[in-house]
Amino acid sequence: MKALLIQPPVYDTQYYAEWSMPSGLLKVATWLRQDLGYDLQLIDCLYPDSKGRLKQRIMGVVQVCSTLSWPLSEYRELSKRRSGRTNTNLPAAHRYKYEFGLSLASVKEHLTRQLSPFEEAWTPDEVWITSIMTYWWESTLDTILLVKELYPNAKVRVGGIYPTLAPNHLRDALRARGLDFQVVRGRDLEVRREGEETRVLNPDCIATGEVPDASNADLDFEVYRQMTRELEGQERLPDYAILMTSRGCPFDCSYCAQKAYNEGSLKVRIRNAQDTFEEVRTKYHEYGIRRFAFYEDNFLLEKANIERLLQLLLKHKDELQHLRLYAPEGIEVRLLHDDLAFAKLMKETGFESVYLPLENMSREVTTSWNRRHSHAGLFEKAVKVCHDAQFKLHNMAVNAFILFGMPGENLQDVVNTIFYASEKVGGIVPMLFTPVPGSLMYEEYEEYLLGEMGFDLHHLNGKLYPFLRYNAERSGIRLEDYVALESLAFRLNARTFATTFQLSRENAVYTSLRRVVAAKQGVECPPTVETGAAAPSPPFETEVAA
Repeated sequence: MKALLIQPPVYDTQYYAEWSMPSGLLKVATWLRQDLGYDLQLIDCLYPDSKGRLKQRIMGVVQVCSTLSWPLSEYRELSKRRSGRTNTNLPAAHRYKYEFGLSLASVKEHLTRQLSPFEEAWTPDEVWITSIMTYWWESTLDTILLVKELYPNAKVRVGGIYPTLAPNHLRDALRARGLDFQVVRGRDLEVRREGEETRVLNPDCIATGEVPDASNADLDFEVYRQMTRELEGQERLPDYAILMTSRGCPFDCSYCAQKAYNEGSLKVRIRNAQDTFEEVRTKYHEYGIRRFAFYEDNFLLEKANIERLLQLLLKHKDELQHLRLYAPEGIEVRLLHDDLAFAKLMKETGFESVYLPLENMSREVTTSWNRRHSHAGLFEKAVKVCHDAQFKLHNMAVNAFILFGMPGENLQDVVNTIFYASEKVGGIVPMLFTPVPGSLMYEEYEEYLLGEMGFDLHHLNGKLYPFLRYNAERSGIRLEDYVALESLAFRLNARTFATTFQLSRENAVYTSLRRVVAAKQGVECPPTVETGAAAPSPPFETEVAA
C-alpha cells in the first residue's frame, strides 16, 4: 500500500515557524511503515528552509472582529478608488491574510510534474492529512479538495486537533462540496490483512482522537529524505524533534479543550521513560538532533516519569553532550514551586529556559477559569526555585505566559499582570485568547460568537480579537487598547525593541499604567479619561478605510 502524508499550509495573519513539526502525523507514519508495511511519501508544507524561514503569499485582507474580508486585488482597487492610490499600509482594524508555507498551488505542481519516460508514477492508495488549529480549517478543506481532484480513487483520512474538536464542522463543509466523509474514532479504524497487504479499510473518513498503535511510536524522520530530495534537490532532515511523554490532564480549565481532545477523559497516560530515552538517543546519533521539545497536555503531571527520563539523560551525558531541552507549552507552577532538586535536574540535563503560566495574577479571574490549582503565589515560589537552580531572571531564561483578549476582562488586571511579570522574571509572552470548540468557555459563548456575530471558526483566531466588540460594548475597550497592551508587554520584555511606547490620555492601557505607577509610588493618580466612562465607537467599518 502507498500512502501520501500531508501537513497543509496555514492561512493566517501571522505565523512563526517554530516547533511546527507534525508530530502526530510522523507517529502515524511510523505505525503505517513498521506495523502495516506501507510505502510512504510526505509533503510537509510547514517545513522551514535551511534558515528557518517559510514562504508566504498574501491572499487578501480581513477585518478584526468581523466577517468582512476582501481578495487582495479587490481591496487594492477599493483603496485606490477611495484614496487615489493603492495603499500598502493597512488601517489598524485590517490585517493581511497570508498563505504560509509551501502553497497548495506548488503542491499541485509538484504532484503533477511531468515524469521522464523511465520513471513510473507513484500514485497513493491513501492520503493522510493532519490538521491542527481549528481556525486553520480552511486550508485543511482546500487540501482535501486538491487531493480528491488529483487522486479521486485514493482513500483520504483526516486527523488531528481540528477534526477531533469539530468533526461535524469539517464533515458539513465537505458535504457542501459534494464529498461524503465518515466520522470515526482513530481507535476504531479498521485494519485488515488482505492477501499480501495489510491496509486500513475505512472509506474517506475524519478520524477523531488518537490512533492507539501510533500514540507511543517514534517520529518517522525518514519521510523527510525523499521529500527534500524531490523539492530541494538534496536531503535535509529536521534539526529538532518533538517528544511526548504523557497525554491527558486531570483539570478542566474553562478555556482549554484538552478534555474534548482526549475523548472526554481526564486520565493521564504516560510513555515509558526508557522508550523516550531510546528515541532521544537514536535521533541524537542517527540524525544529529540536538534540540528536543516536550509537547504535553500538562508537563510534569507524571513528574516521576519525567524525572526517570532526565536521570537517564544525565547518566549518559558524555554521549549526549550537546543536548538542549525545551518545554514550550509551559510548566505548571503547582508542580515546580517546591522542588528545587527537580529544577536543578532540568538545568543539568539541558533545559536553557523555563516557561511558566502566570496568565492573570487576579485570583478571582483564574478561579473563574477553573484554575484554582494555579495562582500568583505559586508562580512566585516557582520563580524562586528557577532562580535558585541557576536559571537567570531578566534574561529570557524564565518567562511568563500572560493571557488577554478574554470576554469581560478587566484591562487593569492584565496591565497589573504584565508589570508583575516584568518585575519578577523579565520574560513576557503575551497570548491572545482563542475560543476553542470543546472548551467550557466556547460552549458558554457559542451562541454569541456563531449566532449573534455570525462567525465561523476562522474568525475566532485570537489575532483577530473575536471578543473586541463584546468588550467594547461592556467596558469601552478599543482595538487601540489591545494593540497598546501588546506593545507594552513587548517593550517591558527583557529583550526590547528600539522603539518607544506611545502614550495617550485616551488610551486605556496608559490610564491603567498610570494607576499602577501611582500606586507603586504611593501617590494619587491625576484624573484622566476613564476606561469605562463611555464606550467609544469601535472601528468596525463596512468598507475599506483610506
